[in-house]
Parts: sequence; structure tokens; C-alpha cells
Amino acid sequence: MATTLTENQHRNVIKAKIGSFMLSSPIDTWRQNKLLSRPLTARKVVNSVVSSSIASAMISVPCHYSMIHLDQAKVGGMVSFVVGIMVANVFKVPAVFYHKRCQVGASLCKRLPVKVWKNVIRLSIVEDLIEEGAKNHFSKSNMESCEDIKGHTVLAQAAFMFILAYPFDILKNKNYYSTAIKFSKKDFLKKALYKNVQNVAFLSLIQA
Repeated sequence: MATTLTENQHRNVIKAKIGSFMLSSPIDTWRQNKLLSRPLTARKVVNSVVSSSIASAMISVPCHYSMIHLDQAKVGGMVSFVVGIMVANVFKVPAVFYHKRCQVGASLCKRLPVKVWKNVIRLSIVEDLIEEGAKNHFSKSNMESCEDIKGHTVLAQAAFMFILAYPFDILKNKNYYSTAIKFSKKDFLKKALYKNVQNVAFLSLIQA
């Protein structure tokens, strides 16, 4: 059964998602440029922080407010969770596509290819059902805990969410970029750094 959050908890999660995405965006921008063998510039970093805030709001707000309204209608926690994920992904695929283009300095005039949209949204929905399920569970547990969550617990939770997401990241990036990409051991370390910084920031912000 999906973990059901209260309305205030949903709002806290939205804020934490936007904040953590912005804070970790420079690391991911460095990684994305390395994947495409492009130079990293200050302008790309600044643009990526701005685009990350827009993209994360476009994804998290529809997702969690769909869940809030469905929970209020008492349709059931699992139904509201699945619908929220599906609503989020309508916005997520184009939002992430253009965010990635900001990160690598590519033109924003290019339209999102239908084939890419179809391929990525299937992967993204499956990924989010798994990762967001874990994220909601940890969020509710940590927010309702009567004690401060220990640092090693936060790191373990962050690492667990990274492990769930990394295989999907490889598959999605291969669809987002038209050029061939080689994923090395160094890329794994960069992704691990980025995602764990993002997850630790998220888990810390929901308790702030």
C-alpha cells in the first residue's frame, strides 16, 4: 500500500523537492556536460539552477496537489499515488528535456520528439512509482518521528533511493540525447555524488 501523506506533508515535500533539485543542479550540470564532452561554463551552471527550479515545480506541484485532492475525495491512497505519478509525468518529460538542454547549452527551440516522449515516459512512470514510493515512505516516517533523524540514517535512505533510480537514469539519458553516450565508472561516481547530495538535501529539508 502507498504511503499517504497529509496535506501539510505534501506541501513540505514540494518545497523540499524544489530546494534539493536546485542545490544539486550544479553537480548534475557538470555530469551532463562530461557525458556529452562539452565544456562546463558559469553560464550553464546559473541557467541550470534557474531551469531546475522551474522544472521541479512543474513536476512536483501537479503531482502532489493531484494526490491531495484525490485523498480528500477518499479514492484510496494507492489510486491517488498512481494518478499523481501519471499526472506528474505528463509535465516531467518535457520539463526535464528542456532542463537538460539548458544544462548543456543547447538550443531551446528544438521540439521534444514524439518518439523520445513515448520512450521516456514509460521508463519515468515505472521509476517514479518505485522511487517516489520510497521517498514518500521516508518523508512521512522522518516528519512524524519524535526524535531527530541520525545522519547515518539519512545517508542510508539517500543511498537506497539512488540505487533504485540509477538504472532508469541511464536508459532515459540514452533517449534524451540523440548522440551516443558511454557510461563509465566515473559517470557512476558523478551520478552517485549528484543523486546522494540531492537526496540528503531533500531529507534534510523536509525536517527543517
